[in-house]
Amino acid sequence: MAIFSRRTLQRLLKATAPLLTPAQRTERLQKLNTTKSLDTEWEVITLFALSKCGKVSHEPDLGGVTRPDVFFRDSTLEFVADVVTVSDKGYEEASPLDEFTKEVARRLQRSGLTMAGFNYHVESEKKGPKARLMLPAKSNWNVFFDQKFRDLVAAVKANPTVRWGIHQQGPGLDVKLIYTPGQDSTGGSFPAYRWSSDTSQNPIANRLNDKRDQLKRSGFNGLRGIFVCDGDCEALARPEPIVKRFLKGTSSVAFVAIMTVDGNRFAKQNGIRVVSKCYINPKIDDAARQNTLKELIEQRVPEGLPPANDDVRNCLYHLRSKHGSVGLGHHGGSSWDGTRLKISARVIHELLAGRLTTDEFLRLQGFVPLRAGEPAWNPFEQTLSAGRMFSSLSVERDRDEDDDWLLFNFSSPDPAISPFVTDVIGVEHFRRPNA
Repeated sequence: MAIFSRRTLQRLLKATAPLLTPAQRTERLQKLNTTKSLDTEWEVITLFALSKCGKVSHEPDLGGVTRPDVFFRDSTLEFVADVVTVSDKGYEEASPLDEFTKEVARRLQRSGLTMAGFNYHVESEKKGPKARLMLPAKSNWNVFFDQKFRDLVAAVKANPTVRWGIHQQGPGLDVKLIYTPGQDSTGGSFPAYRWSSDTSQNPIANRLNDKRDQLKRSGFNGLRGIFVCDGDCEALARPEPIVKRFLKGTSSVAFVAIMTVDGNRFAKQNGIRVVSKCYINPKIDDAARQNTLKELIEQRVPEGLPPANDDVRNCLYHLRSKHGSVGLGHHGGSSWDGTRLKISARVIHELLAGRLTTDEFLRLQGFVPLRAGEPAWNPFEQTLSAGRMFSSLSVERDRDEDDDWLLFNFSSPDPAISPFVTDVIGVEHFRRPNA
C-alpha cells in the first residue's frame, strides 16, 4: 500500500497514461511494481492533480538540456515545474535507530525473551548544525551487544520479577536498556535528531538547489516552480524558514509548493488527505498572478485528488515490509449486530486458500480468548451453536480501499442443525415439485 490505496493509484495511473510515452509508462510501472518508489507515486499524484486543472505535458523538450517533469497551461497561467520527494534518509543512516531496535528485539528473541518490559534511552551529540544519536554503527553492533548485554539477558531470564538494566557508554555510544517486570509494553526515548539548525544545509534546501539548477537548463524562460513532496521528512512540518531563505536567494524559481499528507490511518474519522502549501518568490510583484498561483496550488490541486489512504510514515513501513507489494486489507476488522457479520473479504479468501491457518485466522480476528479464563467472542461459533445458518452472503465493494467486506446474514434456528420444535407458527407448507 502507498499514500493512496493501490486501487486508487491504478485509476490515477490510467488517467495520466496519455501524458506519457510508451517508454515512460513502462518505466513508471517498473518502479511502482519492483522498487515501490514513493517518488514515482508523488509524481503520478502531482501530474493527475494538475491535469484536472489545465493542460499538462510531461518531460517536454523545451530546447534545453533538461526536461522538466511538468509543463502546465491554462487560461491564466503557464509554468514548468519539477517534482521532488524529500526524506530524512541521511539522518537515518547517521542514526540507525530503527535497525538498532530491531537488532535488540532479534537478539532478545534468540535468547527466548521478547521486547515486553524493555525500554531504551539514547543520548545524542552535535555534529555541526546536526544532531546524531549516540548509537553504534551497524557494522559494529557488538560494541553494545557485549558481555554486559548477555549478562542482562541471563539475569532477566533467571529472575523476571526484578528490575534490571545496563548503561553502555563509549566513544559515540550512550544507550541505556532497562527491563521493568510486569510491563507488557515496550518503547524508547531519544532527543530529536532529524533536523538541522542551518536553514541552508538540510534535505529540503539541498533538493531545492538541485532542482533550481535543473530548471535553469530546461530552456524555458517563464515561470518555474518546484513541487516538494513528503518522503518522510520532519522538517516539512515547518518548512517556511527554509523555503523563504531559498526563494530570497534566487530569482529563477517563482514558487515552491509543499505537498504533504494530513491525518493518519488510525484517525480516519477525521479524514486523510493530501494538502499543498504555496510559497511565492517575493520578486514576483504581480498580485493577481500570486493569487492565481496560490488558488491553483492550495485549493484546486488538493481538491482534484481522491482521499488518501495512509500517512507517509506508515506508508513507508508497509512498503518495506514483506507485504509491501499488496495493499493494506481489513485484516482483524469485523462488526456484529446479532444477525449480520461484516468481515474482511481478503481474510476469508486467504483462509480458504490455505494462506492462513485456522488458528492464525482466529487469533487475527480476536475469535479466541486473549488471556486464559477470558470468554471467547466468535460469531461463527455462537451462531452455529445456536443452530443458525447462513441466510445470505453479499460483498460490499470499497473502491478506495484495497479490500472489500463480506456480509454474512444468519437465519433463525434451522432444523437442519438444531432440535425440532412443536411450535407450528410460521411453519412452511411444502409442495411436491412439478413432474
